[in-house]
Amino acid sequence: LPTVPDAPLIGQRVLIEGLQAKPELNGRHGVASSFDGSSGRYCVSLEDGGSFKLKPANLSKAAAPPARASSSTAEPAAALTLTATEKALQERLRGLRTVEDFWVFRRMGYTEAENPSHMGMIMSGNSGMVVAPFQSKQLAPTAAEYLTALEAAL
Repeated sequence: LPTVPDAPLIGQRVLIEGLQAKPELNGRHGVASSFDGSSGRYCVSLEDGGSFKLKPANLSKAAAPPARASSSTAEPAAALTLTATEKALQERLRGLRTVEDFWVFRRMGYTEAENPSHMGMIMSGNSGMVVAPFQSKQLAPTAAEYLTALEAAL
């Protein structure tokens, strides 16, 4: 995996610009969550939903979002603000027992025709062995569904 110096936008809020194939994304903001070295693209989660793999040339570091008005004293802005759901998922992840492994989550197909039952699997990243199958409510499982399947497998 690339290190942060190789992919300096990881974890940063970014602005999308200069896209020709999907010009409707230009001007939108997201967070560069990871970097795919094989394609040379960042995985960007848009602030208003959806995620895309985008070339570094189409991304620039963006300023933090405008602060929301609040009657209480504002806390300093963080590089990445978590929603209540994301915080709850993070706490569940911290509660998992430690193992000397990492996991790969795979869907059994990427279209409704390929995977009408929305099945997926958790695989050991070290051995490639299937740890557990799981079924999602939708074609693209949510982070909560992945985590629930992982908790059940461990």
